[in-house]
Amino acid sequence: MATNVAYKTDETWPTLPPFQAAAGSIGAGPATVQTLTTHGGHAIKITGTATRMPEVLEATICKILSLDQLDSGWNSYGAKRVEMPAIRGAISFVLENCFNVCTYPEVAPNTNGGVELVWAEGRRELEIGTRPDALFDALFVDGDVVYEPEAPISAAKAAELVKRFRSGI
Repeated sequence: MATNVAYKTDETWPTLPPFQAAAGSIGAGPATVQTLTTHGGHAIKITGTATRMPEVLEATICKILSLDQLDSGWNSYGAKRVEMPAIRGAISFVLENCFNVCTYPEVAPNTNGGVELVWAEGRRELEIGTRPDALFDALFVDGDVVYEPEAPISAAKAAELVKRFRSGI
């Protein structure tokens, strides 16, 4: 992942929540701003208290941003184009719920114009879908037990599921 690339700033994209450095991991320093952009020209500013965003976090965010390259019908079965509100929601969710607290999710588009964030460990899997309407869908599988809350769910409920998955309960 390139680290010293100049990106265009789009002030219409809201600044996302700051990421925090883990104590002793990458060092705390003055606030830094990183700007990443999509191929469609949308830009995102991420502020932080670390000297550099961890590479795995940047890679996850860039993967989410890359979904804006997909056109309608990307799966050859009429899938909707991934919409920017879903992309923003996925990035915000990762920044708010995954930095230094869990493994980073796999990222994939979904056919309804959203973004899927997927965590898997053995027979356990958590799927959080960010939707174009800024709400979420979820599916939690733990062995033979399947939990799928009635959609849509809030960001807070989705965050609870990440904590539950992380804790092994």
